[in-house]
Amino acid sequence: ARDSTSRYPEAALKLPDVGYMRQLSPEGVLSVNPSGILALHGSGPKQAVDVLKKTSIPFIEVPERYGHEGILEKIRIVGKALGVDAKADALAAEIDAKLKAAEKQTASINDRKRVLFVLSMQGGKILASGSDTAA
Repeated sequence: ARDSTSRYPEAALKLPDVGYMRQLSPEGVLSVNPSGILALHGSGPKQAVDVLKKTSIPFIEVPERYGHEGILEKIRIVGKALGVDAKADALAAEIDAKLKAAEKQTASINDRKRVLFVLSMQGGKILASGSDTAA
């Protein structure tokens, strides 16, 4: 299963949707009979996560760090949880090289732009974020 924001790869859209990662219900998650639960740090509400952690289902919390090393850490943790360490290491090496190339390319930019990230505007409500967020 997946949370409602998980849209990649496209095959994920065919999986059952257990709701938004910050508004989970234990019943919704458990209704898909998971063999393991991968959750980003900050998933919730806290009470729902506490219930899920008390089940016999392995619960792995993935740290939510937004920098270069945090991205690589997420890849490795998910790879280990899925039993595909070698694939995760290869992907982490590829992403590491791409991030280093992007950092080198942008290192000389002195005039940084301010950015507001808008995730959605459903129902007339804006869901947006800025500094120190995943966006």
